[in-house]
Amino acid sequence: MAADAALCTLCGKPLDGRARFEGTCAACREAEVLARTLPLPEALEGGEPDDGSSPVSRRGLRLALCVLVPVAVAAVAVVAVWPRTSAPPPPARATAPSSSAPVAPAKADAAAAPKAVPRDVADAVRQETRELLGLIARGSYGRAIDNYVQPDEVDFARLERVLDDIVRGSAAQGFAAWTARLVRVREGRLTEELRQAGEPDPRFAVAILAYLAREPAASDAGRRAEDRARAVLGWHLGSLFDGLDVAGAAPGAVTEPLPGQFEVALDCRGSRRAAWLHDEPLAIRWTSLPVGWVVRLGLADRVERARDLLKRPAVARPAAGD
Repeated sequence: MAADAALCTLCGKPLDGRARFEGTCAACREAEVLARTLPLPEALEGGEPDDGSSPVSRRGLRLALCVLVPVAVAAVAVVAVWPRTSAPPPPARATAPSSSAPVAPAKADAAAAPKAVPRDVADAVRQETRELLGLIARGSYGRAIDNYVQPDEVDFARLERVLDDIVRGSAAQGFAAWTARLVRVREGRLTEELRQAGEPDPRFAVAILAYLAREPAASDAGRRAEDRARAVLGWHLGSLFDGLDVAGAAPGAVTEPLPGQFEVALDCRGSRRAAWLHDEPLAIRWTSLPVGWVVRLGLADRVERARDLLKRPAVARPAAGD
């Protein structure tokens, strides 16, 4: 080191700049200021002269501060910049969405997959369908009714009762009036009038009315209820298959649209001639009863709606001049 180099009188650190004239470095000057302001140990505040024989002297304290203050400052700086791990924020409180904010719709449940029909049930339904188609192809409607329709005693009894209402019961007067109306305006115009009046199934209503009007076996009040019901069932079965190649038809896929009811699709050429059946699916619905497999035609429901129509006096009495 050069002879003229200035050193700090407290710590011996080389001085430069203004510190050469001060005689002490900046750190030692800061330590001296702290020494004047900080409380000193009682041994140093008793007023005894600093002769260097005391274990702790002001000079030693100043020297210690010169060393410790820079270390403390550096430690604070390190702590300030050291990365800290903060605790995760508390979960936000759930609040109802405001009326102006768009609300995502709840995800709709996936459509339930169609229930698989057991193989033995599907095979049984197809076999019964083949038997029924064979009877229809041969024109054996009476036997088809014996085997697959009349054994459903509940539905067959309903059909008997509703036909009895029409030909000699509560709807008999309306039946007579409607028959006269049909003769005057014909089927096409009457169908349109019923459609405009809000009748849900006007084509069937006109078709059953026309059939009853021309077929005594179905509308003769003196006949047995069973005979009337069988006549209407034969007409309905004939309408279902009229225009189709029944002999070449084959049963297809089997589904279960309602619990305990199995529907078999028909692979069949041709198209139905009956206009009121154009929208009907080409299929046969079956259900198993203690007596065996029976066909669900839904005919009693339709004839009951027609019976209710015949009871409407405003419709049953046509206006003069029509």
